[in-house]
Amino acid sequence: MQNANSHITIDGGVSLQEAISGIRGPRPAHTATACEILDAAVALVEEVGAENFSAHKVAERSGLKLASVQYYFPTRAALVRAMNEYWIDDYHDRLITKLTGQSADPAAAMRDYLDFLMVESLALRGRAFWNYVWSLADLDADVSAALTQFMTLYRSLFALLIRRVNSALSEREALRLAAALSSMIDGIGSVVGEGRPTDADLAGIEDMVKSLAFRIAVEVPR
Repeated sequence: MQNANSHITIDGGVSLQEAISGIRGPRPAHTATACEILDAAVALVEEVGAENFSAHKVAERSGLKLASVQYYFPTRAALVRAMNEYWIDDYHDRLITKLTGQSADPAAAMRDYLDFLMVESLALRGRAFWNYVWSLADLDADVSAALTQFMTLYRSLFALLIRRVNSALSEREALRLAAALSSMIDGIGSVVGEGRPTDADLAGIEDMVKSLAFRIAVEVPR
């Protein structure tokens, strides 16, 4: 995937859809069988966690022979790296679907994006996967590089939408603000969300965070 930060400019007339495609860049090509394996791998991590993840269990989950899994992904590291990219591409597909039809209204696009980020942060599915990837990033340089690239793309898209609602910001200011706001939203899953204990004192905190993030994006002082 290429980093398109240098040519994504709101003032240049680039549409949101073109910008998203440019930020995401080309995606790896997988056969139908490889996709079956990667779907099984992602589901396994989400359901049983990192400690039970192996090529053998992926083969069982996919209904394929271990030799078939190892044919497409010869090592556990290769499988993990491909799974990481596969999940990221799925994330971008879901995001594009969420934003389709909203690009003409910057405020609506921003609110939809915040909704999307909040759903991802609160979902056990996403937390389980990302916890695994973050832990691997400390041990595997390739996973670390893929994760760093994803976070760069993630902030770039957030910055793009911020500049659409607050055109007075420079690209650098929008990127810094995107990093701050995404950290705030990503962290919400540590206290509330699917699988977390219910706390009446925190009821509605996700709406408060989304409202605060939108207000900061629109009104941030120069």
